[in-house]
Amino acid sequence: MSSVTVVDSVSSGSERTDRAVERTAVRFVRAWGFTTVEMVAARFRMLERAVAPRVSLARRALAALPDVAWLDPTREWFTLVARESSMRISIEKIVGVRPLVGLFELEEALGKRHSFGAAPAVVVRAYVGVLAEDVRRRDARARLSEEEHVVLEAFEATGGLATLEELRAATHARLPPGALVRLLQTSPLFLRASRGRYAVVGAAHGAAVPALLPSRASTWQAVP
Repeated sequence: MSSVTVVDSVSSGSERTDRAVERTAVRFVRAWGFTTVEMVAARFRMLERAVAPRVSLARRALAALPDVAWLDPTREWFTLVARESSMRISIEKIVGVRPLVGLFELEEALGKRHSFGAAPAVVVRAYVGVLAEDVRRRDARARLSEEEHVVLEAFEATGGLATLEELRAATHARLPPGALVRLLQTSPLFLRASRGRYAVVGAAHGAAVPALLPSRASTWQAVP
């Protein structure tokens, strides 16, 4: 007598929906860092008909993910802290360079290449804090580009704060034309301190900088 395998169609259908929701959420997080339940609910591919509303299906699937972090009391905005994203890479670069960075300064550094759009300020701050804490806990470090290393070495000689002219004089023989300005505008490691003056992110929390080049021995903390 042949055996018969009974497949729970309800369970398998639910699992397929959950995976579709997760895939959509991961795409949003990779691109933007965080998103909303509504956005995911509107975009995930419904593989079969369901009685429950799309938002309910999305919220249930997201709540079950082990790395979901809710960013507001209504549990509408969220991120997936363990997934790769451009924002995570930026924070990992900062962690590897500076031991102490203020949250406002961290937000400014991350916002250079990434618009937070219409996201509420409290959500942005919660996201930055959650992601930074996860990077610190995992002791993660992102690899810096050779050009970033060159500019960091120039800042090291000036204690983390320098004029554009000083940086040009220190790097002109090592960087291609236009590279310095591009890095100052786009890299999360460098911020504009005032007109014509630039600083390494976190320089406000210490005038004297003994070493700006990455060290795995350093500890990092975000301060308010």
